Order: sequence, then C-alpha cells, then structure tokens
Amino acid sequence: MASPEPKRLVPFTRESLEFMEQHIVKKHSEEDQDLKPNADLEVGKELPFVYGNLPQGMVSEPLEDVDPYYQNKNTFMVLNKKRTIFRFNATWCTLSPFNSIRRTTIKILVHPFFRLFILISVLTDCICMSMTDLSKSSPALQNTLLGIYTLEILVKLTARGIWAGSFYFFGDLWNWLDFSVTLFEHITKYSTLNLTSISEIARNLRILKIIPLNQGKKWH
Repeated sequence: MASPEPKRLVPFTRESLEFMEQHIVKKHSEEDQDLKPNADLEVGKELPFVYGNLPQGMVSEPLEDVDPYYQNKNTFMVLNKKRTIFRFNATWCTLSPFNSIRRTTIKILVHPFFRLFILISVLTDCICMSMTDLSKSSPALQNTLLGIYTLEILVKLTARGIWAGSFYFFGDLWNWLDFSVTLFEHITKYSTLNLTSISEIARNLRILKIIPLNQGKKWH
C-alpha cells in the first residue's frame, strides 16, 4: 500500500480549530484508532524536507499538524527557523492559540536563543556554586538568576497552559522539578527563618536542568 502524500504546511486558523473540534466529537473509525504517531514527526525533531520549504511567514507561527495522529487531538504545531517541531494544546484550559500574549510567549519559547540563554544561565549558576557557598555568593547574581528562572517558567506556563491536554506545562516532570526549586528559592528568599542549608540543596538540584536542555526534544 502506497504511503499517503505528505500534508502541506497550513496556518492554524479559527476554522482549523472548529474543524478539529467537530472531528473530535464524531465517533472515531477503526482506521483512526489504529493510527500511531509518526516517528519522523516527534517533538524536537526537524521537519523532513519532503514537506517542502518553510515560508518565513510560517516560522514560529501556529500550524495545522502534519501528523495524521494529532489531527483529532486538539493540538497544533509550531516550527522554529531550524524546522524543529514543537506541539501545543488548543484546549479550553489554555489561552487561545490566537491570543497575542500566548503567541508571543510561544515565539520566545521555540526560539533557539531562548534555550541557549537558559543553558548559559544554568552553567553560570553551577560555576558560581562550585566556587563559593550560598552565603558568600553575590546577592545581585542570585537575584538575577532567580529572575531568569522565574521568567522562563512564566513563558512556559503561558505558552503551554497549566493543565489539560497532551502538552501542558505540568505534564513534564522536568517542569515539576524546575517549578518546585524556583518556588522554594522564592520562599527562602523572603522567609524570616534560616533556610540557607536547605536552599543550597534546592540550588544544587538546578544542575539536573542541564539534562533536558541538552535533549532538545524533551525541553519544553
């Protein structure tokens, strides 16, 4: 049996969302139930060139998913300039895909420089921790790094949504760890109790953040 023709890249519009929602409420056929995700179209992989060139106007913009498996999953796809695949929920539990704030945070999240910026911040944090203990480290540097990590979480929360769907923020265990460590750092920063030793442990957990940052398909 011949392979189906690759779907061309199409912007994700309000009509796309309405069609998807109508398709979801219909009873799935046996053929639909047998569909599996295309291994070549996994999150973090580059879109194969068989799908054609990526027009500049479609870079970092919501697109209809080219993988048939996701066409009734209430999701949409975004490609950065390197053609790296990202997927996001189009469910009611997040801001609309057409919301200007969400679209802006998606552009930030999928940009290669954003991931590089976070990686440099984590490496800087690790170097500082190896050179001095927490009580002697620069408060200005600590506050700057904490601000960067907080901004990263806010970008991800806005772009991905808090709950529901396949690609929400807390659906990734790495995000749970990152959120917990950042929240605890904020608590210790403003707490009247002496939690320096516990805060050092929390900051040391930040080193684990390097793992998903070096595995692009798992960092979202």
